[in-house]
Amino acid sequence: IVLPAVAAVLLDVTNDDAWFEAGNMFPEGICTVVVLQAEDLAAKDLALPFGLSQPSSDPYCEVTLGTSHWRTPVRPQNLNPKWLPAEGTRQFLVHSRSEQQLQLHFYDENPYTEDVSLGYLSLPVSELPAEVINMEPTLATRRMALSQQGFVTFSGTWSELKLDETNLRRQLRRLDERCGRRPAF
Repeated sequence: IVLPAVAAVLLDVTNDDAWFEAGNMFPEGICTVVVLQAEDLAAKDLALPFGLSQPSSDPYCEVTLGTSHWRTPVRPQNLNPKWLPAEGTRQFLVHSRSEQQLQLHFYDENPYTEDVSLGYLSLPVSELPAEVINMEPTLATRRMALSQQGFVTFSGTWSELKLDETNLRRQLRRLDERCGRRPAF
């Protein structure tokens, strides 16, 4: 018998103590990461002879925060991949802003062998700017060097997770504004 590593627990959201009954795992906030592009990545795939192809890589980015992992789509034969915000964006729950690290690890995808590392970047969630209402996305964009070769351009913000009524209404208004709807509150 193989038992699952994760068990689902239904919580009564009207009970303020329910989160503590589940082991005090209430998250501190949400980290939003947008992987925009990488530049000058190493070519890990060999070129075909007689100039039939150039050395390249098939890169993707694996983003890790805590135990959560997510990866961007692969960009075949590209040393300067770009991703649209819709395909390069992911939100992660943060349980300890002061202790958790955001990691961006780039790999060259290989169909028959293990994927090869192209470089990585790790930074504390505490170094990410706090998201504010109507924040321009470019304010949180940064270009940083990868560990092996190349650069990554990404955006990362932090939002504190609060369950008080005032904050929930503010977050709902902001969501309505972003979706182009008339605010319900």
